[in-house]
Amino acid sequence: MGKEQIRPVNDFEDATIVAYLAYRGHQVTPCKKLNGRIVFTVTGDIARDVEAFYQNQNVGVLDYIRILKMIRSSIFNLRAMKGNGTV
Repeated sequence: MGKEQIRPVNDFEDATIVAYLAYRGHQVTPCKKLNGRIVFTVTGDIARDVEAFYQNQNVGVLDYIRILKMIRSSIFNLRAMKGNGTV
């Protein structure tokens, strides 16, 4: 029997850090909370990448903007859903 590896899950509301974490290859899933707020669940060990974000590490600007637009679009799409997609 193999031992299953448990991957940490973190919730974020800030689209800018979520976009950076997606840029760094983390799995990002948007969800709508019961109070209507949109949060993003980020899976994996993110400590190094969060630190890099706050240390202003260089990124490809066009790649980051493309991902940020995708993240913001998912926020608007979930907000438009009436009562669906809530957690």
